[in-house]
Amino acid sequence: MKKHLLFLLLLVAGNFANAQWCIPPASTCGLNYNVSFSTTGGITNISNPNTNCAGVGGYIYYNSMTHTSTLGGMVNFSFTNNNVFNEYYGIWIDWNQDFDFLDPGELVYGITSVSAGATVNGNFIVPITATPGTTRMRLRQHYVQATLDPCSYN
Repeated sequence: MKKHLLFLLLLVAGNFANAQWCIPPASTCGLNYNVSFSTTGGITNISNPNTNCAGVGGYIYYNSMTHTSTLGGMVNFSFTNNNVFNEYYGIWIDWNQDFDFLDPGELVYGITSVSAGATVNGNFIVPITATPGTTRMRLRQHYVQATLDPCSYN
């Protein structure tokens, strides 16, 4: 029997404070918070086109957007940056479900500068040691920080 892992997309931009899964404080948003994100190759996939800064402080928790994979399976992802600014991006997944994104291997993409309007395609393998069940994924962008942290302003 294959064990499944369910990802919840969490799109984050702006300032952050440490809390359980890092709930950020309010901040202002602009054109640089527009991004699209999707996954393929899963049992279920995420499709989130043209996200804008709709949440408090640019923090948006998409608990209804899920990607379901099997342990050891490959996840393909694609995201498109806004058309105005170059941005830095990172993607983290809390593989062991310990409410942080700090463990080895939880940064699955980044930290990379993406040109305005550019689309990034990539993939990662779900570790066979990942804890089965609902797992959070965090996509974070920042305009000026090449040293992104999943939970702080930097």
